[in-house]
Amino acid sequence: MTRRLLVILLCFFISFGLVTCSNDSSFTNLNSKPANTAQQKSKADVTIWFNQGFLPEENNVPAALVRKWEKESGFTANLTLIADSGVKSELQKAIADGTTPDILYNPSGDLTLFPKLAWENVLADVSDILEPIKQDYTPLALESAYYWNNTSKKRSYYAVPIAQQLLHISYWRDMLTAAGLTDAAIPTDWNGFWGFWEKAQTILRAKGRTELYATGLDMSPLATDTFWQFEHVLEAYDAKLVDQDGNLLIDDPAFRIKLVTALTEFTKTFKGGYVPPNSTEWTDSGNNNSFLSREVIMTPNASLSIPLTQKFENNAYNRVSTDAYLNKIGTLKYPDKPNNQKMPSIASFKQMVMFDSAVNKTAAKSLLKFFIQPENLNEFLKGANKGRFLPVMTKLFQDPFWNNPSDPHISAGMKQALGITRPFAFVYNPAYSDILSQNIWGKVIVSIVKDNVTPDQAADTAIVDIKKIFADWKKDA
Repeated sequence: MTRRLLVILLCFFISFGLVTCSNDSSFTNLNSKPANTAQQKSKADVTIWFNQGFLPEENNVPAALVRKWEKESGFTANLTLIADSGVKSELQKAIADGTTPDILYNPSGDLTLFPKLAWENVLADVSDILEPIKQDYTPLALESAYYWNNTSKKRSYYAVPIAQQLLHISYWRDMLTAAGLTDAAIPTDWNGFWGFWEKAQTILRAKGRTELYATGLDMSPLATDTFWQFEHVLEAYDAKLVDQDGNLLIDDPAFRIKLVTALTEFTKTFKGGYVPPNSTEWTDSGNNNSFLSREVIMTPNASLSIPLTQKFENNAYNRVSTDAYLNKIGTLKYPDKPNNQKMPSIASFKQMVMFDSAVNKTAAKSLLKFFIQPENLNEFLKGANKGRFLPVMTKLFQDPFWNNPSDPHISAGMKQALGITRPFAFVYNPAYSDILSQNIWGKVIVSIVKDNVTPDQAADTAIVDIKKIFADWKKDA
């Protein structure tokens, strides 16, 4: 009954968040659709498209920050909340119509949108914002915003970093206890690590948990978690597709061998019966729901959103969730590579961008500068994101919120962020962003587990598709 109630409550809160953000009258100049951008521009100094969150605070906090900026600056703004799933199509229409917003924040932008927009000379250069405060940022955060412009034929800063996103592993500590295992015994070597969860499944199924699975690995082309997870498997096997000079290495025979190995290793968990069968149809909430309904023992997830669903004020009404957050759920990073080298965490950097078409660039840059003032940015990351994404400004690292040892998940996330990290390969070649936006990895993975395509065949399909992506970009160069 507790498990069912948890799922019902999660669905309620998601629905509540969507309703409140579109009907709360406290949102001045807030719209639920971006269709009237041209009208907004004639009435306000700055038009903003901001990612629409699920929970009220995800929308209330940025709206409050914009209102605060209006009072301090004397400028005015129109703020539109737009769902992540709809931003790409709406933006394509706006670019075609000449009605782009002045500023955009989208948490998937660095992965699938901004490299191409910078390449196409659609974004404004924000070097004058970042250059004076470069020392306040981590090096990778700056590197991630240093995009190539194919018109000017050079790199520059075309985005303002505000946070970083990492892949974390969530697991049920009490399930390990029920299996006679402990999290202290979780191996750090690659094969031992994955075998540990499979062993736990075998033990618990023998005890009657016949519908339980070891891992929540995504096998779906509909989920970004799929490419997040598979990119780490490619890293584990040193399958490097692009070097730091942006050169495509796909014709190297050694790469193909490593790609086949990575595909084989990733999909064998599904074929072995250690992943839920419906993982082939999951969207981004699929592995979250599977974990929170206690269908899987562990799952990799591209943020701390899973444990943070259980973080509420510690009082008598929240005993179950507080116990889950503090005691039952654990957070880990990926194990060492098969060659025993340390595994770097692949980081995605959340960014705000300004469009080159912005009429009042002074006002737009004023807002960006305001937003990344450490106290304002920290308010956003703590209040709106609740710690799901981690800071990229070194001044924020000292805030007790981020390094409190009594918070087992955010402190573990920060330890991971301060460890070995690297960016996605689109930082070196923007064409790589289309591998992610088209979810090439998800498509070939589902073909292996659902259509019985061999890893060799799937690797060849991926190579053909990737070559086409890079050739198409090269035509525009």
